[in-house]
Amino acid sequence: MGDSPTESVTNQWGQTWDCSNLFVMDAGVFASNPHKNCTLTIMTLAMRNSTWLARQLDKGEL
Repeated sequence: MGDSPTESVTNQWGQTWDCSNLFVMDAGVFASNPHKNCTLTIMTLAMRNSTWLARQLDKGEL
């Protein structure tokens, strides 16, 4: 995740820069694999990103 398409694959919402209708909502957005279980973080990111996506769809922006 990042702010620039030249330095990251997705934006802060997990939306890929190259394909605007592709969202990554799993551990694929992590730069490395932590030694701790990150299930709750993955679930939280998925809920956060899904809520944002639903709002964008309701507004007709996506």
